[in-house]
Amino acid sequence: MALRTPRLRALLLAAVLVVGGVACGDDDDDTATATTTTAEETTTSTTAEPTTTEAPQQQEAPYVVTVEDPGEEPRVQLRLDVDPGDTDQVTLRQEMTIEIEAGGQAQSAPSPVNEFDVTYTIDEVDGDRFTATGVYDDVRVLDTPGVDPAVADEVRSMMEGFRSARALTTFTSQGGIVEARLDGLEIPGAAGAFAEQMAGSFTDSAESMSLPFPDEAVGPGARWRVDTETEIAGMPVEITTVVQLAELGEDRAAGTMDQTLRFVPGDVQIMGVAATVISGELSGGGPIEWDLVGGVVPRSDVTIAGTAVMEANGTRIEQRQQQRITYTAR
Repeated sequence: MALRTPRLRALLLAAVLVVGGVACGDDDDDTATATTTTAEETTTSTTAEPTTTEAPQQQEAPYVVTVEDPGEEPRVQLRLDVDPGDTDQVTLRQEMTIEIEAGGQAQSAPSPVNEFDVTYTIDEVDGDRFTATGVYDDVRVLDTPGVDPAVADEVRSMMEGFRSARALTTFTSQGGIVEARLDGLEIPGAAGAFAEQMAGSFTDSAESMSLPFPDEAVGPGARWRVDTETEIAGMPVEITTVVQLAELGEDRAAGTMDQTLRFVPGDVQIMGVAATVISGELSGGGPIEWDLVGGVVPRSDVTIAGTAVMEANGTRIEQRQQQRITYTAR
């Protein structure tokens, strides 16, 4: 069957590695009060146009933050409070179900559920930026009914390579990621050819899929939008995330996030496979929560779903997928 060829399996593996999402929120008519955060020098507008604040340029951030509603009073500037030596232990769990039509044939292809236990340790705090090292304490590919054994074995081989890796990340106190690097990724056998692109995808997705707080003070009911562009597993994507703040305390903030991920049409290389992206969009959302004291990674439970259409080796591939990604404390 066409879906079991190595090239099409590689496309499926790429889908497993695409972690992210985003969303469309409601646009109010009073956009003249919006605040937009980017990554360069600071300017403040006094006109009726949206106020734009750009952070001092150390490393250009790949996202733009726009406040659509500042919320209720009292309002505060949301910031992460960390010290050197603080640790944040999280488990990332990924679940995905895929239905694929290719070469006139259809197949349901659930991917294996995988989990990463990661400990982030704060290495250094310098003003409004801090660096952290993420250590992969454990990686697991769980037995999942209906998963192609060949795909499960290849994913398991890839995931094992993370045990020797270190995620070196620079955050802002607003929770944005301005630099990320994955060192020491070791993937044995044929899958080793994918290591460089996987490491690059980690860097791009980590920086672009962070959810920074806005510059200005916000309160319960606030809503802000994060827009970014990135490349994941060789595929350019445009991402929008809308956060709605529901709860705000001294050391905790919580709300919901809506997400939309749009695949950019064009020729790509996905894990060494030449393909053409024709169209694609995933959307969804879920709850999100921040530990403002000592926390690094927000806890979230996001489900997104949609369809992507591409062509590889003259075969049109239509992929419908549902993906659930959770970050929990441990």
